[in-house]
Amino acid sequence: MFEIIKSTNLTRNPEISMRKKIILCFIITGFLVITLSLTTYMAISYSSKLHKLRERIAENSLIVKPDDHIGSRPNYIFKSKIIEWKDLTPHLEEIYGNDVEKKIVGTFPTPNSFNGTDITNILSDDEKIYFPSYGAFALHTTVGFFKILLIDPNTSEYNKILSIASFVSGNTVHSLAGARRICPIYGGAIYPERLLKTFFASAQPLKQHCGYIARFLSFILSQQGYGTQLIQLQTADQKNGHVVMQVFMPEMNKFAMIDPDYGTIVVGGGLLNYLVYTRNSNYGASKTEFYANKGYLQ
Repeated sequence: MFEIIKSTNLTRNPEISMRKKIILCFIITGFLVITLSLTTYMAISYSSKLHKLRERIAENSLIVKPDDHIGSRPNYIFKSKIIEWKDLTPHLEEIYGNDVEKKIVGTFPTPNSFNGTDITNILSDDEKIYFPSYGAFALHTTVGFFKILLIDPNTSEYNKILSIASFVSGNTVHSLAGARRICPIYGGAIYPERLLKTFFASAQPLKQHCGYIARFLSFILSQQGYGTQLIQLQTADQKNGHVVMQVFMPEMNKFAMIDPDYGTIVVGGGLLNYLVYTRNSNYGASKTEFYANKGYLQ
């Protein structure tokens, strides 16, 4: 009797077991359908918002402003060997008072000058900095880091343009690390003024690729009153490309092509010679020295 009862308790109804399996399958399927629907809805919603945001930026109804500087500031390109501290830090005393110590304490390395600037002959007081010569300087001071370019006002326009191009090229490295700063949304509007603080008022180089470096140099030269335009280079199969820029040389009455990423300028000989040089130097020792020194070839 005991064995019969035990056997009866262990016997399962196949219809009930199958019904449970079907219900479980419906529950799992429903859960997956709901999850997939929510994921799809979120993806479509995000894509729609991103598209609308790009349209608003393209229409200039939404302006992405620089973090703390407006328009053309900071810009430490001067045509004098004597500059005032307030030209570097215009709001310093308003914020911290008149007792802020202003002093040069050192220098810092840049991509084209690993030893930085020789500061032994640079003098300063509480109001001004006195430089021994024109040129590029990287200063570490008690009120911040500054990259300064001093241009001789009596030199030719060609030399002025060359100095600015060398200055920008020598303080940039080819990288996409800083791309979102100049272009907040991929494929959206470009704001070169957003790079001014990093370039002029920090110890860091710009980290941009060829197109953004060319755009920034074009912006800087335009601020100095020179006419510029960008040039897109592309292979026939459209798999590779490069971006350079042109600047109008007033004294020569013609454009010169500048590539701040490679550190070159083409005044004569045409675009073909530049492309041949770039192609032939890909594996040569000249390119290693070229990158290290950021020297300009004519």
